[in-house]
Amino acid sequence: MKEMTRREFLKGMAAAGAGVAAGMAAWPFGGARASEELKISARGAFVRQRGEGFARVRAISLEPGFRIQGGAAGTDAFKIELTNVRAGRLSFYGKGVETAEIRESEGTVVLRANASQPGGAVLETAYNPASGERLNFIAFSDTHLGADGATEQFSRVRRQVNLRRPVFVVNAGDNVDVDEPAQWNVFETETAKLVAPLFTTIGNHDSYLSTKLYRERMGALYYAVDYGDTQVLLLDNAQKHNDATLRMDGPKPDEQWEWLEEQLARPAAHRFVFFHFPVYGNRSMLDPMYIRNTTLEEREKEVERMIGMFRAAGVEYVCFGHKHSARREEIEGIIHIQLGGGGAPPDRTGERDLNFVHFFVDEKGARDYTVHIHSEPGEIESIEFCEWRESLPVGAKEPIIVHGVAGDRLVAVEPELKILSGPGTLEAGGVFSADAPGRTLIGCSHGGLCIEAMATIE
Repeated sequence: MKEMTRREFLKGMAAAGAGVAAGMAAWPFGGARASEELKISARGAFVRQRGEGFARVRAISLEPGFRIQGGAAGTDAFKIELTNVRAGRLSFYGKGVETAEIRESEGTVVLRANASQPGGAVLETAYNPASGERLNFIAFSDTHLGADGATEQFSRVRRQVNLRRPVFVVNAGDNVDVDEPAQWNVFETETAKLVAPLFTTIGNHDSYLSTKLYRERMGALYYAVDYGDTQVLLLDNAQKHNDATLRMDGPKPDEQWEWLEEQLARPAAHRFVFFHFPVYGNRSMLDPMYIRNTTLEEREKEVERMIGMFRAAGVEYVCFGHKHSARREEIEGIIHIQLGGGGAPPDRTGERDLNFVHFFVDEKGARDYTVHIHSEPGEIESIEFCEWRESLPVGAKEPIIVHGVAGDRLVAVEPELKILSGPGTLEAGGVFSADAPGRTLIGCSHGGLCIEAMATIE
């Protein structure tokens, strides 16, 4: 498949129908019809039908792709709205598109085109990191959106997430409080305000009676997100009726296990695993209250098998939610992170449990910071830069992240920032634009506390 620039793609490319059909046959697509004449299916995304000749496709990867199969006449016009992506970071290449128009806004790409021949069209994307970008992503859990007070709690977390401008965000389940359409509407409205793609796992509140609405709104029950040599696995251990297992409902109970074995066999320098229920302790995969259709002995064997696979494949982090409080411990070489409440009503996620975890991955390895939203007056003893980089390439746009230190807790703060000397500019939200070479000294103050740091732009 020939790669095209965005300009070339906008002009369109015609391709032989037989060649396009052969290219499509190699894709592991599953999808839905957008009209009687038009079939649309996706990889690394899922299709939600919105009307004749139109489909909305939600990405569950950083590089989604899809195909459009033309009707008998081979001139079908179509419109696709691709959501949950980093607009402006995607390049496009494909075959079988006669004309195309692409409009991009934050989180969304809208494509209008014609399938040029009966063979249809194939469109793929490639994620292009920004200048100086390194992998950093943020995770939280248990937003319970739709419940009274949950939106206000989540908005406090979302504000801090957006200021940090991560590559993507993870919610480890209990996305809504009650699995019903009205609450999923609230979830979609509120999470659409995130500045980065959101990838989720399913929680027990999302699936107590059925996984139908979750699959309709969020797509696959398990999938992988790749960024360079880092693999993030989002798994389902929250089956119907509070059954905390990787075995699936339905005629293929082992399909997730088989998929997981394939994913762990792929090369990766760093691996993260997310699901909803904890592995150990009370209210976990091993708690009898979350064991259905099997025995405790069999569930212990399942957990032992799972953790053994993780250790053998070099999984560094296993992250989960469910308990609405933060905890971090290392067990047999794997860091287990219990994600605190990313929202939920105040009576279930208290002020001091409202937090998120910020992950960084680069040549120095993987690192994590649990960041709390609330602190009491006078509790912050000092402030510190988080992951300050002493060297930046020209053109980089680097969010300046500062933590308040309150005992053993890190607290999100919004300090006053100022360039004391050297090139560059400060943009809204505390983003430093490294627009010329030189050495820049940046000052930061919060609540009478002051710090400085130097960066070299080259």
